[in-house]
Amino acid sequence: MLKKICNALRGKSGSSLVGMMIGLLCLALIGSLLLEYRQGQIIATDVEEMVHKATVTMAVNNSYNAFTGVRESRSNAYGALGDGGWADIANTTDLKRQLRKLFNFKNSGSKLINQNSRGTEFVLDIRSIEYINELSDSETLLFDVEYQLEIPMRFMGEVATTADIRHTTRVAYNPKY
Repeated sequence: MLKKICNALRGKSGSSLVGMMIGLLCLALIGSLLLEYRQGQIIATDVEEMVHKATVTMAVNNSYNAFTGVRESRSNAYGALGDGGWADIANTTDLKRQLRKLFNFKNSGSKLINQNSRGTEFVLDIRSIEYINELSDSETLLFDVEYQLEIPMRFMGEVATTADIRHTTRVAYNPKY
């Protein structure tokens, strides 16, 4: 079978060599695209885990802002105001601060940038964080975090295009006290 393929590729005109080179180039392009796609999937999964961890950390840190002795499960998303009231403290600024602290992101305006040896690995923009179950009887805190992820796709070491992914993820945290 292999001999038949080799004999078919050997032509008197020499065009089989050109065809083989074009075939190898196409195969290399497809392989490169598949590797970049897989890297994008890995980055997207890792970023979702980072957002989950930073949101839970923010909720735990915010629970220490509650009044002494208060055992409200909702204190993780609200903080005490000076006038004795409560304010929603689950906001994008706190979440971005946690992401920078936990994962060493760089700031670029309202976006967070992760750098690697090849340059920008991805850009993360936290669009919103919403506290879902503030009026329910459940002790589990639920947050919906919406973010946009920009992943540069490279070809031959240069950025060819950027994949933009807009995602909303639900983060759950069960206070333990």
